[in-house]
Amino acid sequence: MVERDITLLKLTSIQEQESERMVTIPGHQAPVVFGFLNGAWRELAGSIKEGDELWTFTTSPKSWKYLAGRSGIALIRKGEVVSTLVTVMN
Repeated sequence: MVERDITLLKLTSIQEQESERMVTIPGHQAPVVFGFLNGAWRELAGSIKEGDELWTFTTSPKSWKYLAGRSGIALIRKGEVVSTLVTVMN
C-alpha cells in the first residue's frame, strides 16, 4: 500500500529498524524482526535501491481523530513514496 497523504518524520535505516522492531511471537524461540509483519518488511527492505531512503511516517492528526490514522515506514525513491509498511493504525 502506498500512502499519499503522509508526513515524513525521521530518516532511518534497515539496521536501526531491525534493532528496534524485534518482536517475540508465541511459539517462536527467538524474536522476529517486525513480528507477523516480517514478510512485508523483508519485501520492502529487499526492494531498496541505491539512493533510496527509509523514513518513519504518520498520517494527519485529523486521520487519527477519525480513527483512520496510520504510521510506519516509508520507502522514498527520488523524492516519491514508492512503498509503505504500516506498523500502527487506529
